[in-house]
Amino acid sequence: MILDSAGNLYGTTQRGGASNLGAVFKVTKTGKETVLYSFCSVANCADGEFPNGGLIRDAEGNLYGTTQLGGNPALCTEGCGVVFKVTKTGKEAVLYNFCSVANCADGGFPVGGGGTFPDDWLVLDAAGNLYGTTPVGGDLAFCGDNGGCGTVFKVTKTGEETVLYSFCSVAKCADGSYPSAGLIQDGAGNLYGTTNDGGKHIHYGTVFKVDTTGNETVLYSFPGRAATGKIDPSPLVMGAGGNFYGTTEFGGTFHSGSVFEVTNSGRTRTLYSFTDGTDGGSPEGRLVLDSAGNLYGTTLSGGNLNDCEGFGCGTVFELTP
Repeated sequence: MILDSAGNLYGTTQRGGASNLGAVFKVTKTGKETVLYSFCSVANCADGEFPNGGLIRDAEGNLYGTTQLGGNPALCTEGCGVVFKVTKTGKEAVLYNFCSVANCADGGFPVGGGGTFPDDWLVLDAAGNLYGTTPVGGDLAFCGDNGGCGTVFKVTKTGEETVLYSFCSVAKCADGSYPSAGLIQDGAGNLYGTTNDGGKHIHYGTVFKVDTTGNETVLYSFPGRAATGKIDPSPLVMGAGGNFYGTTEFGGTFHSGSVFEVTNSGRTRTLYSFTDGTDGGSPEGRLVLDSAGNLYGTTLSGGNLNDCEGFGCGTVFELTP
């Protein structure tokens, strides 16, 4: 969820709402909930359906996000997903319909919060442009057999979309493929993210950078070994020194996931390997970094091993510098 200056929280649900196909909601700090918008409120779900991720908010209080399905039914049977805007009074507008270009060269079915990680969101720059990823679509010349291997896209505030990068643009997808997590942006406008597949080791994913002109650099290719491990890398968080932090759901010394650090030059180290014991196992989702450099996150398993059939029900953890 996201928080405004008055302490109100905003988020999405994949189901529920008037049509049971997702909603944008607001919860006040006293616990009062309001549905700001219910998806599939128009014919053929042209407004989108299944908002699968978080929101981002501009200075005027408008909310932006993506839906995994819905949109123009002429483009896909159920629509290929949209980028949407919801005003603070609950009025929704579709800024862009994916697969508006032949063969979904513009991307399709945005994860913007879908895939494995339900906490992903779009990036909003000072000019009002939105940036995100799609797990499929892009240039079929690179990944035609699979409907495209994903994109990094930009949508202006007037709804014009540009594909900044199509994955699998190099041999054996060494540049990564199938991004399934949101992006972060630095002060120079460069975008950073992770892919679930591709890279130097073919199937273990990457940490990548895409600059403002669409040039992509692989900062790190996950090796699929115990040291950093496969994989399913989380969305990244950026530290004060420009280093990036994330988690892998699997791998690490004990094959139960890890917390990793990647520098802008691509140097990588494992900060912690989970044991799937009382410390937790299989971390998933974006980390939170405080001003002292401590990292916070959650795991899917481990903790009290007397619970959840001996596997533990997960933990909230802190990792010091």
